[in-house]
Amino acid sequence: MRKKIRTRQHVIEDLSRNYIERFVLIQGHTLEIITHDYGYDLNLYTYNKDTGEIENGYSSIQLKATDNLFILNDKKTVCFSIDRRDLELWYYELYPVFLVVYDAKEDRAFWIYIQAYFNNLPSFDMRKVKNSITIHMDIVKDKLDIKSIDKIIKYKNRINYMSEGVISHDF
Repeated sequence: MRKKIRTRQHVIEDLSRNYIERFVLIQGHTLEIITHDYGYDLNLYTYNKDTGEIENGYSSIQLKATDNLFILNDKKTVCFSIDRRDLELWYYELYPVFLVVYDAKEDRAFWIYIQAYFNNLPSFDMRKVKNSITIHMDIVKDKLDIKSIDKIIKYKNRINYMSEGVISHDF
């Protein structure tokens, strides 16, 4: 009887997590791995750079790893298809959700802020999405690097600021 096998997909999934985790740790923040994956792989928790205190809120991250990244003929655009069920979960989340697509062959990743991406599509209507929808990421602008982590944190903090005084726990 054969033992269980570690597949290439398992390896590149771990590499995708390692790719983003390094940037997060260098910036002084942490990633929590979500054990049961029903649409999110990681939560990013942030800390005040001056005091080290944990900050309110978090960002959720879904990782997708591939050996076969699809790039349009323009050589500038990465395409990736996402399941409607995932999109519906991510789009209606209060805190920011980020999709990170890891290109294992080139050891690089691309990211989008899900809610902002779809809010900025003029004709987007969740009710019209069938089984899946294709997103487009700019190969330069959307490349994940250490500066991307700062942007992700900025987006999360903006949601915190906007929700102050709006959300009430008085029932």
